[in-house]
Amino acid sequence: MGAINGTATIVETAGIVVTVIVSGHNTIPVAPYKFPLAIGNSWSTSYTDNTTITQYTSVNPTPVVTNNVTQVTRSYSVVSSSIMTVGAGSFEGYDVHSTDSSGSTDDYYSPQVENSLKMLSYDSKGSLTASQSLTAFNAWPYGWSIPATINNSNYHIQIESDATIANGAKNSTSITFQVTGPDSVSGRANVTIPIVLNSTSIKVFVDTNSIIPTVTKNSTDFFVYFTFGLSTHTITLQYAPPPTAGLPLTTILLILGAVAAIIIVTAITLLLRSKKKPPPTQVASGPSQPPPSEVPPSQPPSPLPQTP
Repeated sequence: MGAINGTATIVETAGIVVTVIVSGHNTIPVAPYKFPLAIGNSWSTSYTDNTTITQYTSVNPTPVVTNNVTQVTRSYSVVSSSIMTVGAGSFEGYDVHSTDSSGSTDDYYSPQVENSLKMLSYDSKGSLTASQSLTAFNAWPYGWSIPATINNSNYHIQIESDATIANGAKNSTSITFQVTGPDSVSGRANVTIPIVLNSTSIKVFVDTNSIIPTVTKNSTDFFVYFTFGLSTHTITLQYAPPPTAGLPLTTILLILGAVAAIIIVTAITLLLRSKKKPPPTQVASGPSQPPPSEVPPSQPPSPLPQTP
């Protein structure tokens, strides 16, 4: 049911003050749409519009009350769909065009955000009378829960998104899931992780691309919020460091043995070299002499005897 209330005070030139109070309500439900929305669908809704007008002046303070009851039939049709960008993001919106005797409305409704992206209202003459657009919202039409166990206690990692979620999985360090939506549409997700599961800074990847999430927490959980473009992507959220890869014991022993052998061989080689090295030659004091090979002989060599 809708309600209208308003008060207007008008001061006329003669000093007479006129006060008009308008109140009303109708029986039409809010957003009487038939889901799922599809282009070409149409329907109608009938409702009663009750309006009460109370008027009095400073000269005659006795209220004059007028009641108006009107039966209204409003027709709806889904005329188009498009990607719309508003303050809250870019989403697919269906133009639900509605008309009655007072005018018409174009309501660009998005099932993804469960709300209107933009609404334009016109009077019976086609003049724009009101407009509004979505700047923020808090709707999570899709969810997924992944169980986790640590120290014999059971927990759940909760995934909420405005895009379709599929193929949720986890290991000891991270979770992965797929999101799907129309091309060029904004997507967002909020993941709740029990604090007991977390042991490192939380990282988020869209496919292989790292993004920066907004992380808040209370006494029991982390809340990881992030956005992404669509259509289909794989989201990976890492909340614990991967285990360090270890070497087999036999490989470690072989490496230690090889290192020890290298050390022993090097030590023996150095020892042998030190034993073979001749002692340093003692040089007598005095003027230096040329090496013996460089000294010419003092006498010519004796000739060998002739054989008869």
